[in-house]
Amino acid sequence: MRPLRQWAASAPAWQLAVYYFAAWAVLDTAVTQKPVAAVTGAVIFAALMTAITVRRRKRSEATGRGKWSGEREYRLDRALASGHVPDDPDERELLPAYLARQERQTRLVSWLSPAVFGTFLTLTIFLIAIAASAAMFVCAAVFVGFLIWGFFLTRRQMQRIKVLSKRLSEF
Repeated sequence: MRPLRQWAASAPAWQLAVYYFAAWAVLDTAVTQKPVAAVTGAVIFAALMTAITVRRRKRSEATGRGKWSGEREYRLDRALASGHVPDDPDERELLPAYLARQERQTRLVSWLSPAVFGTFLTLTIFLIAIAASAAMFVCAAVFVGFLIWGFFLTRRQMQRIKVLSKRLSEF
C-alpha cells in the first residue's frame, strides 16, 4: 500500500489539519508571494478538508465501508487492474459490491468529466476570442487532452469491470 495513502487513512484529525495547512500555505505562498493571504487561505482550507475527511470516515464506518479500507481495498484495486480474481475468499465475497461501486463511479465520471472539461474548454475558447495568448492555447490543448484521456480511461475501466465480473461468475 502506498505510504501516504495508508497514513491518511489512519491519521488523527489534527495531523491531517496540519498536513492540509502546510500543503496549502507552502504552495500558495510559492505561487502568490503573499504569505498573509496564503496563511488565511490555508486555515480555511485545512478546516474545510479536515471536516470533510472526518465526516467521510464516520460515514464510511457507519455504512460498513470500513471493511474495504486500507490494504484490502488496495488489493481489490489491484485485482481490478490485473483482471485476476483474488485468492482470499473474503475478498471474493466483497468483490461484487466493490465492482458495482466502481461501475457507478465510472458511469458518473463518463458524463461528468466531459461536462467539466467541456465547460473549461468553452471558457478557454471564449478567453482566446477576447485576448489570444500562448497560455490560453496551451490551456485549450490541455483540456482537449483531458477530454480524450477521460473518454479512453472510462472505456478501459468499464471493460476491466466487465472482464473481472465475468471471471468472478466463472469462478
